[in-house]
Amino acid sequence: MSISDRSANASGRVSGVSLLESRGPAKAQPSPGYPIVRHVLGTRTIIYAHVRQIPIDPAVIGATIRQAQDTVEGIMKTERDRWLPPAWDPYIADWHWGAYIFVESSEKPGRGGRPQHLTFGILNSTFEGLFQIAYVLGYSQELDFEVLDSDWGIVGAGYIMAGSFHDGSVRGQKQRPAGSIPTSSRDGSDATTAF
Repeated sequence: MSISDRSANASGRVSGVSLLESRGPAKAQPSPGYPIVRHVLGTRTIIYAHVRQIPIDPAVIGATIRQAQDTVEGIMKTERDRWLPPAWDPYIADWHWGAYIFVESSEKPGRGGRPQHLTFGILNSTFEGLFQIAYVLGYSQELDFEVLDSDWGIVGAGYIMAGSFHDGSVRGQKQRPAGSIPTSSRDGSDATTAF
């Protein structure tokens, strides 16, 4: 399935995210500075994104997000929806295509005063929302984001950056995490997905 096949249904309407502004519930507002707000249709997931000035090729950002989503969907076919295991949190998707995604559970207190966690289902809908923002709506740039579940509050945060997390070509400060698993990319070249 191509990138465009997944982003539009037969009527040509964009699926997966409301193109209208969503304010989210008053009980769990995002951090200041997140001007793009998108509710992923059919889910309780809301993405608050801040676009940076560094552009990323639209094909690269679209393919990176879709590959990450395909990976999570594959996991969900064999396992039930549950919190990401500690070895998979943060979740890092890097196929050395020129962009990578870093997502981790929130440390902010949510419902009950405890930090909340990402689940496979929320991670999957996060990727759908990011695809809508970065590829469909055309914000094909580096971005920071927070993930809100309308029932549980802020459950995660992350970013999409140009470069590669694993080969040192990123401007970021983080090192390759323990627990990264070598995988194959769709084009047959080596890739690494850290869980």
